[in-house]
Amino acid sequence: MFFQKLAVFACSLGLAACGGSAPERDMTENHSAAPKISHIQMIEFFDFGCGHCRTASHTMNNLKKHYGEKLQVEYKNFPLSARTTRVAEAAECAGKQSKYKTFHDVYFAGFFGRTADADLVSAAQASGVDPKAMMTCVNSGIMKTKISEDIALAQKYGVTGTPFFVINSQFTIPGSLPEAKFREILDQMLTQ
Repeated sequence: MFFQKLAVFACSLGLAACGGSAPERDMTENHSAAPKISHIQMIEFFDFGCGHCRTASHTMNNLKKHYGEKLQVEYKNFPLSARTTRVAEAAECAGKQSKYKTFHDVYFAGFFGRTADADLVSAAQASGVDPKAMMTCVNSGIMKTKISEDIALAQKYGVTGTPFFVINSQFTIPGSLPEAKFREILDQMLTQ
């Protein structure tokens, strides 16, 4: 009942998509920023070439600091171009070295908009990732399946642009919000 009220509240504020249903989903896959003991689980679909996603990345980091283990954020790729698909593949390959989130943050902080292989190598080095192993992985195409799976999941949720957030598989927020709005929603969820 609470989630229905919250969804109506978020819809009335224009913060969430109204109508439809999200697929049931266990959010224990990779790229979680906290263990499964979290009280709130959020998926962020994003594109490495999206300016609003860059802002949302900073917001999510602040929210994680504020809520700690009460908030689990899972990052899913929804690349909007071939150039950013390659960056997403590089991030997934960095994940093979347990550096996905580090690469994600470093790329948005210092390499945003730079998609040449030399830039990916520099981002890898700045992230503590072995750049040669990462680029071998990228060039192998092994991560194309993972990116396709993220896109397929995004389509199930009705994602058409980035950033796009799914909270506790109950409701969606298309677009970026100010940190204060996210806190308002999350605080309300945590008090129920």
